[in-house]
Amino acid sequence: VGLDEPFGLHFFEPRYRRLIRSVMRGYPAPYTNGEPIEPDAPDLAGLPPPLFIYANTRTEYRSTAVIVRVQKCVINPSGTADVLLVPVSHVWLESIWEDQPRIGDHLYAAQVMPMPKSHSDRMENMRRRNVMTEREFFEFVIRNGAGGGLDRNTLEHLAQHLGAEIGRAARGIDDDDEEEDDSDHDSGDEQHASG
Repeated sequence: VGLDEPFGLHFFEPRYRRLIRSVMRGYPAPYTNGEPIEPDAPDLAGLPPPLFIYANTRTEYRSTAVIVRVQKCVINPSGTADVLLVPVSHVWLESIWEDQPRIGDHLYAAQVMPMPKSHSDRMENMRRRNVMTEREFFEFVIRNGAGGGLDRNTLEHLAQHLGAEIGRAARGIDDDDEEEDDSDHDSGDEQHASG
């Protein structure tokens, strides 16, 4: 998902039903029935912003995730919900635990560290370029390897491209610069959210 690019989800699993009820707790009924949530709305003064962690990949120490803001929410009578979310920042997961494990629905919470702007920009650039991850590459090879008609030269070219992109990302080098400045990283900021 890209920063500031809204996307929708349908929550039907019990853990996500509980998540959205918790995030929207205290919000007036119109905002749980599809009214757009404008942060500056007078009737929302004093309410925490409707934010949570969205981690659609690995959920382990130092995995990347995004903080999302609920822009629209419809909580259906059945408890399912349809939400429109806007990613607002990239973060790293610092510590992860099961929220209320006695419930048994496996909803996780985490403490996060904000990602420096330089790293966040790099992630956005890579996402825009649609660079394959190592896992995507190997899945591609498995699906399309010898049986898909790819010859050895094509596979080697793909591997070289992937290796170069991963190497540049790991070193902090983008196509346009030689080095990155991490002076925008404030290591004292931490957030806590459920997701």
